[in-house]
Amino acid sequence: MEANYQFYKLSGLSVIVIIMLLFSSCKDNAATDTSLGNSHLLLVNSAASSFAINLYWTGNKLNPVPLFYGSTTGYKNLTSGVRDVQIKANSNGALLTTNTVHLVRDSSYTFFVYETNNTTTTVITEDDLSIPSFGNAKVRFTNLSAGLSSADLVISNGPVIASSVSFGTIGSYTELKAGTYNFALVVHGSNSVLLNIPNVRMDNGKTYTIWSGGKVNGTGSTALSVQTFIQ
Repeated sequence: MEANYQFYKLSGLSVIVIIMLLFSSCKDNAATDTSLGNSHLLLVNSAASSFAINLYWTGNKLNPVPLFYGSTTGYKNLTSGVRDVQIKANSNGALLTTNTVHLVRDSSYTFFVYETNNTTTTVITEDDLSIPSFGNAKVRFTNLSAGLSSADLVISNGPVIASSVSFGTIGSYTELKAGTYNFALVVHGSNSVLLNIPNVRMDNGKTYTIWSGGKVNGTGSTALSVQTFIQ
């Protein structure tokens, strides 16, 4: 009887230890698992020399139709966490560039594909989709124009909206009174207007991104250009 009693004591202790280990493991996983919940990702094809491209998210094609230059996917709901991204040419499936991104739960991001030194690359930024003050719109500028090392976005004959935005970077948000504006793209630190951007409508409560693409001295499909989208 004594031997049997000792056996049952050890079995009970083992069960308790196993339960404690499992509980501890679950707690650790819950604390470190960044894949819980959803994030939102918007892809922009800002690579002027590219034909249509496709985004592959952890090996799966994300955009249902090919993404041509100047197009966006709109926000896609994705599982948050650290994820692998591939950009491929639509024509032949050639791999153009790869990246690993970390999406935080309940956050939104814009993912730009652009070109530098004839090479496709990417930049990602977290978006601020909070509603601007009543009567205002919110806007930011992104410089993706090859040969434009530093740029300003200004209201024509007015104040600077975004200052010294380096090539390949995304500027901060600025609030403006809702209305229609004439903007200009200017070389930072000068009065050299590279491009006038007329009749840009900024609606109350909306958030916008204005981005420049192409090349400073480009022609045809690679000519300097500016586009706007609502986030």
